[in-house]
Amino acid sequence: MDETLPNSLTVNRISELTDVDRRTLKRRLAAAGLSGGPWPVGVILKALLASPGADPELAEAHKRRAVARARLAEAMADKASGEYVGLDVVERTLGQVILLSRNRLLKIPAAVASRVACCTSETEVESLLQTVIEDVLRALSRGIDFDAAGSAVKNGEAVHEQVT
Repeated sequence: MDETLPNSLTVNRISELTDVDRRTLKRRLAAAGLSGGPWPVGVILKALLASPGADPELAEAHKRRAVARARLAEAMADKASGEYVGLDVVERTLGQVILLSRNRLLKIPAAVASRVACCTSETEVESLLQTVIEDVLRALSRGIDFDAAGSAVKNGEAVHEQVT
């Protein structure tokens, strides 16, 4: 369909023809010194095309899009190089580490109950508990590695079940 443009246009008609919202059009036209309307087609074209970067929202949208594309490209490069670890792997591994830590810490009371009973002061009890807790945490930090796939590995074996 061949549509002939009239000699002058209003903001509504410009919006329909360009698929640009009215607020953005008004801002661009005002920046070009145009108010009121209708305006001659040539004046409108000159105002809208003369400085496409004059719209701060449009410039910000372009900036956000460029940043998003850069982040996506970086993530794809990380994934291709093997540096990317999927969220599901991280969640599963973190759950395994928490479970292992929980089980080790829950064993402390039974392991030290008889020694605590022999302590004669609060300072001895505190010192004993501090030492045992530090030993458990040290063992946990030494005993958990992450293999190339990001899975938790304890002493060379994958951690999948409750480790006691």
